[in-house]
Amino acid sequence: MREIGIPCIYGLDQNHGTTYTMGGTLFPQNINVAASFNRNLVREAARITAYETKAGSCPWTYSPTIDLGRDPRWPRIWENYGEDCYVNAEMGRAAVLGFQGEDPNHIGKQNIAVSLKHYMGYSVPFTGKDRTPVCISAQDLREKHFAPFLACVKAGALSVMANSCSVNGLPVHANYKLLTQWLKEELNWDGVLVTDWADINNLWRREKVAADKKEAIKIAINAGIDMAMEPYEWDFCTLLKELVHEGEVPISRINDATRRVLRMKFRLGLFDTPTYDTKDFPLFGRKEHATTALHAAEETMVLLKNTDNILPLAKGKRLLVTGPNANSMRCLNGGWSYTWQGHLTNHFTDEYNTILEALANLLSGDENFSGKLPFTYPKEINSLINYNYKVSEEVEKMEGAYDYDAVVSVQWAFGYGLSYTCFSYSNLKVNKADFTADDELIFTVDVKNTGSRAGKESVLLFNSDLIASMTPDSRRLRTPNR
Repeated sequence: MREIGIPCIYGLDQNHGTTYTMGGTLFPQNINVAASFNRNLVREAARITAYETKAGSCPWTYSPTIDLGRDPRWPRIWENYGEDCYVNAEMGRAAVLGFQGEDPNHIGKQNIAVSLKHYMGYSVPFTGKDRTPVCISAQDLREKHFAPFLACVKAGALSVMANSCSVNGLPVHANYKLLTQWLKEELNWDGVLVTDWADINNLWRREKVAADKKEAIKIAINAGIDMAMEPYEWDFCTLLKELVHEGEVPISRINDATRRVLRMKFRLGLFDTPTYDTKDFPLFGRKEHATTALHAAEETMVLLKNTDNILPLAKGKRLLVTGPNANSMRCLNGGWSYTWQGHLTNHFTDEYNTILEALANLLSGDENFSGKLPFTYPKEINSLINYNYKVSEEVEKMEGAYDYDAVVSVQWAFGYGLSYTCFSYSNLKVNKADFTADDELIFTVDVKNTGSRAGKESVLLFNSDLIASMTPDSRRLRTPNR
């Protein structure tokens, strides 16, 4: 085959550490890291993951996941940063800077490109099942679900992965408004739009908006898709070439997609250095990285219930931990982890704690809980909180989840979490009593450990609109940098 001098690019789902590389460092899942509310921790985890991914000559990751986890039934709730659009925006932005560095036009030798996913609304299917349709109000879609992607694009994200399912009856892979107008034109974004796994095929096989694969390719490319994940067949390029010759896909669209892909490759420096030597990454899988991962785990553990202060267990107490995954890493690490290694999972994880070992450390009090829930967990399935309301339009007090002050049927609320120790807050101050929308507010507070054990505290600051022209979240979170 004739060599044309254009380097190849490939990516991996390195979603919570170096999950595809033997000996790489694993971090807690994103939903856990979000429980720390620590931007710096997210950024450092992404930096380490980029370093170790680059050691394997992989320049691209399909991460971070910044869908809003607003339905605990969704089977991938662990993959994002919780229900709050601000938290997802801030954590996602920190991840982008950790993966890519400060300059998106010149990705460093120890950095990699990101692919934000899943653009957008992927995480709130009305059935609760993965890859099924969603219904989102236009305002909620624009103000809430779009917000994390907006923040990450502004931080320099080089690529975005499209949502696998339909939003309000239209598959995202066929949605010109969301893909081209909102993302590319309104934001003046020059990055790459990539499909999810074989998703163009779903336009005709599952969504039935195309008669066959050829028409599906036409719809997706014209909607704004630049690169297709085509894992099963070889005919994509042949069919796309036919569509161009037939005038069904304009050559301008092909040129635009080509420029975007080439631009990302230039920004990654692949034309100068297409591959890397593992020897140039001496910290791969080293103790320094493992220590950071341990620190992340310590900050993200959430204690939800401690009836009669039974924990930590008194000396001499015994606890039965049972089940097929009690002493295995497969379950503990969750999705995008060592499950890919099949029966060899435990062979690669000898240095880490299983569920049994981790519980022993936590329940005995050798480690303390410090994380807080980044999502609201309902008491019953029919108690899922509806975010589509306007408090400002209600003259009288409303019942249930629609009133900030009402008692709703919630098992554990957003921001909830217990510890073996107690903290007191005092001397809360803000630098301005009166302010406009453009002003910067600085909040300070003194936090004191009043218990007998060492512990960490995540300081959460909430605000709400007393009078709002647009629909606010049930709670809007602001956190200081850690």
